[in-house]
Amino acid sequence: DVVREQPDGTLEYLGRSDVQISLRGQRIEPSEVERALTADEAVDQAVVRMWTSETLGDRLIGYVVAADGDGFDRAAVLARLRTVLPPAMVPAALVPLTAIPINPGSGKADRSALPDPQVLARPAFRPPQTQIEHIVAAAIAEVTGHSRVGLDDNFFELGGNSLLGVDLCQRLSEQSGTA
Repeated sequence: DVVREQPDGTLEYLGRSDVQISLRGQRIEPSEVERALTADEAVDQAVVRMWTSETLGDRLIGYVVAADGDGFDRAAVLARLRTVLPPAMVPAALVPLTAIPINPGSGKADRSALPDPQVLARPAFRPPQTQIEHIVAAAIAEVTGHSRVGLDDNFFELGGNSLLGVDLCQRLSEQSGTA
């Protein structure tokens, strides 16, 4: 917290010197998550921010520049984060970037210039083949707010979480009579 002492000795609260996020009642310091990300040898730079989606709600998103410039294994990086961070601090998704956008005035990361995580490239689309695959893909698309889901899409990387998983299971249960 940043305060200023007034002439009469009282303290005036000016705000916070850091960026703190409140996510589902949990206080998160993005810099802690960023340090954990850059401690991974596959990650050169990282910025974390909250992203709000109508369908998925608030999500912590990590934006990452790979150390080797060729990319990184998102699942492996997230798995390592789960061993060093509390669950609330693990990003819902990691978005690969070639560079972190910089605010020209401050020289710091420009979080407002980070791309929408839902419009970024996903794996090459492989459509569902069987009736069951179509039912599951349609249910995942509906609960995550995506227009289509393929065989290689990951429920959690699409923004799924345990609460949406319950909704997904209910929808699939309702559909089980049609499969």
